[in-house]
Amino acid sequence: MRIKPAIIVVSILLLIAVVINWRVENKTDLIDLPKNIIVQTKEKPIENPSTETTFTTIVKKTDKNTIIPTVFDDDPVVDIQLIISNNRFCYRLLSNIAQTKDYLEQIKMRVNNKQFTYFQNYTQYCEKLKLEHPEFQLTNKQRLLEQNKDKKATSLWGRIISGELDVDTLNNLEIQSLLKQNDANILSLAPKYLEKYYEKVIHWGLEDALQNHQYDYVTYIRYHAHHVYMCNIGADCGKNSSIMARICYQNSLSCGLTFQEYIKTVLTQGQQADIQLAMSYLRNIYQ
Repeated sequence: MRIKPAIIVVSILLLIAVVINWRVENKTDLIDLPKNIIVQTKEKPIENPSTETTFTTIVKKTDKNTIIPTVFDDDPVVDIQLIISNNRFCYRLLSNIAQTKDYLEQIKMRVNNKQFTYFQNYTQYCEKLKLEHPEFQLTNKQRLLEQNKDKKATSLWGRIISGELDVDTLNNLEIQSLLKQNDANILSLAPKYLEKYYEKVIHWGLEDALQNHQYDYVTYIRYHAHHVYMCNIGADCGKNSSIMARICYQNSLSCGLTFQEYIKTVLTQGQQADIQLAMSYLRNIYQ
């Protein structure tokens, strides 16, 4: 029996149609696989949004630290001054490692054994800090300043510190607004960079508050009250803080004490009472 050619052609066409339909339904072509992977990759952050958020935060933080590495303050100009201020005795002791021993010998001639022992231990503290924070350049403060000389201030306080803004051009209201920020990074440096305001405005107001017009005594109380205030808002007031290294150099009874311990155990009750009055006065200035 002979099969007609037309029937053969129709049968072949039907077979091709069946094969094509099967491939479309099963989508086994390798070319389709990357499309599926791409879709899954796009949808994954939606299923777990915290993954995308965390990554974005890390990238921003890394970029920020790379461009402007800071320790204490986001403004690089303020940050450098805080590094120097918070470690000023370490810079003195380690400014030239070859001369550290000679410097300690000079100290020894000016202080008693208790003070000298303190500064021997303080030198070890500085050496440890040097290893932990090489960016402080504790053996060469000038190098630290040189490396950061091109940093630009990003805040009003930074512009004042850098000299870009002359503090004498600010009126009392503008300075008061600055102090009212109650920012530890501003207040820790304020007596230095706002010296005229402290001497001409704050000092005389404090004399009235204390009912005492002995200039040197009121200055002494103001200095201590300011630092008690700083301790209360988080400043370093431990036995190895710059403030205690300075006080130990002046008074051996304070060596090895925190600032708060020094106030309670070394100063007289009358001085402590005046410091509390001065604290109330400064609190109104800063808050």
